[in-house]
Amino acid sequence: MVGKSTKFGHYMLEKQVGHGTYGRVYKAWDTKLERIVAIKQSRFTLSEEPKAGHRFLQEARSAAGLESPNIVRIYDVDDQDDLPYIVMEFVSSNLQKIMATGRISTLDAIIFTAGICRGLAVAHNKDIIHQDIKPGNILMAGARGVTPKVADFGTAIAYSENMSRNSLRCRNFRIYGS
Repeated sequence: MVGKSTKFGHYMLEKQVGHGTYGRVYKAWDTKLERIVAIKQSRFTLSEEPKAGHRFLQEARSAAGLESPNIVRIYDVDDQDDLPYIVMEFVSSNLQKIMATGRISTLDAIIFTAGICRGLAVAHNKDIIHQDIKPGNILMAGARGVTPKVADFGTAIAYSENMSRNSLRCRNFRIYGS
């Protein structure tokens, strides 16, 4: 956990706001652009786990090429002290937290679902398949927290002409994410 504030390049890490199998997410202050951002940092150094750097770069590339109000924006990808990281738009809540508070109205459920589908449609139109859609990977932005943003493209794959529809169906039997 980060203490009061820890310097990380030109960012000030304020607090850890999430974690997963491959890394931790911090709320941070970008001292150059003077804005709040999220930094997803790998748990693995590039020298220990060269695939981690490739995985982070691939995740950043997958999401950075997608323009949608329903996809979390990627600002940068880099490494510091041999640890790869992604700098992205900070969003304070996710669908999992909202669901834990109790009942979601039918109207909100429809609004959330439509936004998630719009974000995924943008990804699919760029031949990117997310593969890990779950409430924790749907961030909720906006004044009332009703604008869903698809996040965490870490297990995304790019559909190519060399892949058949059958190979995509077979991939569905693998277990990804958590």
